[in-house]
Formats: sequence, C-alpha cells, structure tokens
Amino acid sequence: IQQREPILRVIDKNGINYYLDASGEKMPMSEHFTARVIIASGEIPAFVPDFEEREKHAIKDLFYLTQRILNDDFLQPMIEQIYVDRKNEFTLIPKLGSHKILLGNLENLENKLFRLEKMYTEVFPYEGWKKHKTINLKYKGQVVCERR
Repeated sequence: IQQREPILRVIDKNGINYYLDASGEKMPMSEHFTARVIIASGEIPAFVPDFEEREKHAIKDLFYLTQRILNDDFLQPMIEQIYVDRKNEFTLIPKLGSHKILLGNLENLENKLFRLEKMYTEVFPYEGWKKHKTINLKYKGQVVCERR
C-alpha cells in the first residue's frame, strides 16, 4: 500500500471538488480531513484521466503551474489560490497582501516568475505590501501594477 499525497484542490466550473496528487491522479474529498494545499477554481473543465496526454487542456496547464510553484522555494509558501478564467489565463492569489497576480497564460512562465520574485524582493520592501491592487505579468519583460 502506498499513500498518495494531494498537491492541489480543484473546484471545477460545475462545482465538483477533488484533489490531484503528485502524479496527476484524481483523489476524492475526505469527510474527515482537509489537506492544506493550493486551491484552484474558476473555469476549470471536468476532469479527464488522460489530461496529461492531450496537447492543450486547462487541467494540464493548471497541474504544470502547481508543480512549478511547489518546486520553487520562494513561491511555494506564498501562493494560496489559482484562479482560471475563460481564456485559460491564470490569476494567483497570495497568502500575504490583498493584491492579485495576473499571470496570463503559461508562455514565458520562467521569466514571469523571475519578474514576480524581483517585485517582491526589490519593490515591496520599499513601497509596502498594501500599495498595489494588481501585479500584471502578462506583458513581455514588464511588470505593470495597478495602485489602490
């Protein structure tokens, strides 16, 4: 017997709740335990077992993004929720602050996450955590922020 560990809680667009484990397998919700993992919600389609083999699938992108966040020592303790919109673009909700991180699609993901880390380490210590409403990383080579 091998115990599976959930890495992501998914609430799909039909309101169905389930977990995904590290290998991408669907896990049912438990009545006795709630795992402390990243929550994904929004326009997420119904689960299909072969989502990883498909060329384009929202759950495939979501699973990849979750793995990328969990493998990053800086982001892993910071991100609490991922929201997926109708265009299959991602918004990250951090645990600290009341801002949202508009990530967009996964194109140039490494550069976007690099710019986000720079924002947190070089700008927020001087301007504060409550000055911005959104941090937009969609534009190539830029960080566009909306003030409160």
